[in-house]
Amino acid sequence: MKDILIYTFATAISFPFIVTIGIYWISKWTRSSNWKAIHVAVHWSTLFYIIAVSIILNLLLQQSFIGFILLFFLIFLMLIIIYQRKKQTDVELLKAFRIVWRGAFLLFFTLYFLLGCIYIVNGVWGG
Repeated sequence: MKDILIYTFATAISFPFIVTIGIYWISKWTRSSNWKAIHVAVHWSTLFYIIAVSIILNLLLQQSFIGFILLFFLIFLMLIIIYQRKKQTDVELLKAFRIVWRGAFLLFFTLYFLLGCIYIVNGVWGG
């Protein structure tokens, strides 16, 4: 039973787009709104993309980038809070977290596919 859980988690990290599609289908089936299903899929699968990109970067460059990823989140959150303060004079922290999380999905979704292609090319021609 423990092995099944480990292999399922490893597959979800290796192929996070399958997790995104699966969560979208389940959410679409339980909710009637298409946009709600997309938002739920994005929210729940972002962590898998972050972990996958971190692992691919570690495999390519033999260095951990978790600290840089956390620093990116803090700087991005800081910039959004500063922007909110200048425009609205009222900071909504939950809204700022939501924007950071959605932006992280877009960034890490793109990085996952770019780094995956680089890793494949590096494996074929790099020896």
